[in-house]
Amino acid sequence: MVSICFVDRFHAEVLKHVGLPLNSNVIRIESMDDEITIIISEEGDVPIHKILEGSTLLGDLNIDGDNAWEIFLRCHDKYGLDLNSFDFHLYLRNEPCLKCLVYLYRKFKYRDEHVAAKKTPITVKQLIDACKKGKW
Repeated sequence: MVSICFVDRFHAEVLKHVGLPLNSNVIRIESMDDEITIIISEEGDVPIHKILEGSTLLGDLNIDGDNAWEIFLRCHDKYGLDLNSFDFHLYLRNEPCLKCLVYLYRKFKYRDEHVAAKKTPITVKQLIDACKKGKW
């Protein structure tokens, strides 16, 4: 098992100063974008290298239900993201449930998670922009 360490600029300089190398297991946190990407990775259990600005939470990263809600809560707590106008059910589902045969049929037919679930996509970039504005 490989552990990954996230460091900001100051701590990266400290590691460099004491002679410890910054290798592929150390990821420098340079901006709010990086911090939000880390939140998505941790809460969505998605490898960080798979998270791109254009990635959709539901379709590309398979983040839905409680995991998705935890991402929004952490962004609310850390950046003051106002979620009052955010309608979770417009974009994401509650915990997925296999009893919905209509959903399974639509997923097979359309092959697009958003179309199958009748949800509007949210990209990583949209989440980052919302956190920077402070509201959805």
